[in-house]
Amino acid sequence: MKKLSLAAASAAFCLAQAAIAAPVNNKIAAPTPGATPGGASVCTSTVVLDCGFESGTPSANWTEASTNFGTPLCDTAGCGTGGAPIGPNSGSFWAWFGGIAAFEEGSVSQSITIPAAATGTLTFYFLAPVCSGDAPDFIEATIDGNQVWSVDATNATYCDIDTAYTQISVDVSSYADGGSHTLAFHSIVNGVSGTTNFWIDDVDLVTAGTPGGPPPAARELPSLGTIAMIGMGGLLALLGFGALRRRRAN
Repeated sequence: MKKLSLAAASAAFCLAQAAIAAPVNNKIAAPTPGATPGGASVCTSTVVLDCGFESGTPSANWTEASTNFGTPLCDTAGCGTGGAPIGPNSGSFWAWFGGIAAFEEGSVSQSITIPAAATGTLTFYFLAPVCSGDAPDFIEATIDGNQVWSVDATNATYCDIDTAYTQISVDVSSYADGGSHTLAFHSIVNGVSGTTNFWIDDVDLVTAGTPGGPPPAARELPSLGTIAMIGMGGLLALLGFGALRRRRAN
């Protein structure tokens, strides 16, 4: 039998070790850069641009980052659905965080201008079709680096539900100041106990009311003199009506 050279044997050993150690990738592949934009999204935000991620990847509005995939942005042609019966909440693209039984850190972010208003509400649709059950696996929404919402892979309300997205609403009124802010979705999964999938779609931010507006005008209450005059007028009217009835009776 022909012996392998030392170099060939070493290469074969390395390939075998890589095949054994390779994590199971729950995504089929990262979307192809320049993928064809998808269908219509249900969000119509004027604050968050490309609120349904439908421009695809690379995005002109979202800054994308992913340890293993280059981007969290997915369509079913590029990523599949990981066994879930649905993919995006609407349209063709969504943000898929996690998706691999290994360390994965992913994020999408953009600079937005939040109008000055009395109230501000961040809304988005969230799905966690697969969860590892490990608390260190998490996803968060941040504004200017400050966490405004978070869920980890132990959350029984959302985890392992793959049939429908849940709309999340977050009060962000303290940021409704007319200034520029950075909105981000960020996730870390470690792959210790398996795969975790966190999905985000259809992001919106709505504001309402005038900040620091004047309070409603107070109703002017009648003075005691006015009340007395009204009462006297009513009494005289009653007396006159009684006298009229007596005259008619006679």
